[in-house]
Amino acid sequence: MGPQTHRSPEDGPGPGEPAPLVRLRQVGPQWAAASGAAFAGMAQSPERYAAASRLVAAWLERLRGLPTGSAGTDVASGTGGAGGASRIGEVTEADGAGEVAGGAGSGRELDEDRDEVAQAAATSLLEAWDQRDAGTGDAVADGTALPLTGDERAALAMAAFAIRYGEVTAWATARRRCRAMARARGQVAGGAGGWVVLDEAGDPAGDPFVAYRRLEVDPVSGTGVLVETRPDESFTGVVHGVQLVSVDPANGELTADNDGKYWEFSSASEREDQVAALRAGDGRGPGVSAQ
Repeated sequence: MGPQTHRSPEDGPGPGEPAPLVRLRQVGPQWAAASGAAFAGMAQSPERYAAASRLVAAWLERLRGLPTGSAGTDVASGTGGAGGASRIGEVTEADGAGEVAGGAGSGRELDEDRDEVAQAAATSLLEAWDQRDAGTGDAVADGTALPLTGDERAALAMAAFAIRYGEVTAWATARRRCRAMARARGQVAGGAGGWVVLDEAGDPAGDPFVAYRRLEVDPVSGTGVLVETRPDESFTGVVHGVQLVSVDPANGELTADNDGKYWEFSSASEREDQVAALRAGDGRGPGVSAQ
């Protein structure tokens, strides 16, 4: 076997390799699925349960301390550095100019490919995973000082990686939303543009077996709607839901409207009429309680 070369985050993916965030979204769900039973069989032994918790906590501390490619960035919270300045919010109207979010996905994917900070954070986590068996030098993180089997240590480490995967991808999504909203604000300032689609997946027409989800906002105020579908009770039709939400332009955080306004419809056309009315500033009644 020939010598192995180490690729730094600055090198980017090699020929034929997926971008780090793409690979992370491929392996992350596998970590989550495989770690579901990490604590199985330990409830009857307080000592072993405590040891398992210590191991997960030690791994998480290590993973959260990994470099992200941007000094002072705190991937878990989106803030960091001196003064607690928000690194996620540091975007400009010209940032990533070119593709504008609002299409059916290609622009958003290209935006993530260009986000070197998010790609570097994904690279750091993936490299830690690839090198997990080499040992960290920490007896607790490596599990050598704990009353756990090798298989248990492996499953618990995977649980920590699954938790960190959720944090990193949520942070990267928030960064992408901030960048998309900044570009859209630039278009609005230039006399063009309007509401922007930040996330979209599924069939907008509605399918009982394939959920549709769309997050669409005013890039200036952050006011928006979350459109989702689900099967009806008979699984032969679709319930179309529209909920008022907001996305903070400074940090990309998604929150539900304080009033909890939510509407349900039996067709995509009725749903889109409601979305159009909300874009125009017409609330169209109190809606139903969002559950």
